[in-house]
Amino acid sequence: MAALAWLLPPLAEAGSWRPAPSPVAATLLAVAASPHGGFVAVGEGGVIVTSDDGERWRAVASPTLATLRGVACGSPGWVAVGDEGIVLTSLDGETWVRRDSGTTGRLNAVAWAGRRYLAVGAAAGEVLAGVILASEDGRTWSDHTPANVRPLYGVAGDGWQALAVGWTGALAESPDGVTWRASSLGEVLQGCWFMLRPSFLYAVAGRAGRWVAVGLVVGDQYPGAGVSLARQRGAERWSCSVTQLPPLEYQFRAVAATPTSFVAAGLGGIAESRDGLTWEPQLAVPSPRLSGLAVGPSRWVAVGEQGAILVRDSSTRRPLGRVVRGRGAVGP
Repeated sequence: MAALAWLLPPLAEAGSWRPAPSPVAATLLAVAASPHGGFVAVGEGGVIVTSDDGERWRAVASPTLATLRGVACGSPGWVAVGDEGIVLTSLDGETWVRRDSGTTGRLNAVAWAGRRYLAVGAAAGEVLAGVILASEDGRTWSDHTPANVRPLYGVAGDGWQALAVGWTGALAESPDGVTWRASSLGEVLQGCWFMLRPSFLYAVAGRAGRWVAVGLVVGDQYPGAGVSLARQRGAERWSCSVTQLPPLEYQFRAVAATPTSFVAAGLGGIAESRDGLTWEPQLAVPSPRLSGLAVGPSRWVAVGEQGAILVRDSSTRRPLGRVVRGRGAVGP
């Protein structure tokens, strides 16, 4: 509850995002929405919390103590993934069953891509190798990792294509979630911010043929800078923008598509964008850091450190007005 107390003053000024009472103190790393308005969030120590409306939350029994890093809702039900290759499934978000993923690597994210679940992460025992798994029902998984792919942190599907992003700008693309092609956005990140050292793309989302990825670049002897990248379907070139928006320098860890825009959350708070490059701050908070974001039919939910849960009614979202272009933007 201490984390929620930190949020009260800026939330009162923002007027739209508000804290929801959290039943846990553990850090929540991911949240997903169902088409019917329900939500599930997961996090450290295997914690699982669920809500029918995004406002009232309850903790449910978890069959693991391993950290859960990703959760998704598909037509077969809910799937959560995490450390040690853990995969959990649930039909209702309340009762969870452990499944065999076929890997002991760390699974960082999972998404429902329309026909199957896609889970991505880092291969067991291979520091610099990624892994991509697919399943039609969440119970039986197969490995579809392409050659030379780096560890992956985020994955999404837009009904036409699936994309995964990760360490040093790793990018993997697939037309069906089964056949993947690996490449890199390292050069795009290098052009976005000078003296690039490590870089991390944490999340990706797609809407109306446009893809947006968010992450962090680090320069030699300089602090990290948050970045966002965008590309239109069918285009090869990505554009990049540094997400330094007054009053804070945002470093997004999660991004989701709404019917008309993209919304992102992370260190610094929450922002919204039409194109994924020009962002308008929606909530500025120095702490806690937010790690997960979900867009439901009537509400948006963000989760983060110390069990923080923030909620916003989608019907009350104010139209995008004055926007702030991220410093160092390159591309159209």
